[in-house]
Amino acid sequence: MDGIRRGTFRYLILHVLSEGPMHGYGIMQRVQELFGGLYTPSPGIVYPTLQLLEDLGYVRSSRRGRRRVYSLTSEGKRVLEEHRAEVEEILALGRGFARFVEELGGSRLIGLLKRLFTEIPHMDANKRERLRRAVERFLAELAEVLGNAGGKGGGSD
Repeated sequence: MDGIRRGTFRYLILHVLSEGPMHGYGIMQRVQELFGGLYTPSPGIVYPTLQLLEDLGYVRSSRRGRRRVYSLTSEGKRVLEEHRAEVEEILALGRGFARFVEELGGSRLIGLLKRLFTEIPHMDANKRERLRRAVERFLAELAEVLGNAGGKGGGSD
């Protein structure tokens, strides 16, 4: 996910665990909530990161029934405080995503993009050109709304 730099995800997990002990699935759900449902980390990201954090002594785990529950250690709290600015940046991004989904039709846009990505390989040249022009108009208007009249709003071509 753009916006979360490599390695910064571990601090997001520390932040989530600062709210209280949680199992891996609970951590995934909480991150999903923080990002308004637009981002859910996969088990393939969460569990290796939890193992790394445990190896570093930042979290500890214990068994509760069939689940492993993770909690923050005092060293984990210290590291979280050292990286508070990075965590706040991630949380601000999450709040922006949540607001985008809730207030600005973000979930509809994401749905259309998913559909677009599946259909693009099957589009003829005429339809792809119409789509390119529609995207250009959308980007230009978005840049104008954001105060960037140049139309190149930070994305990559």
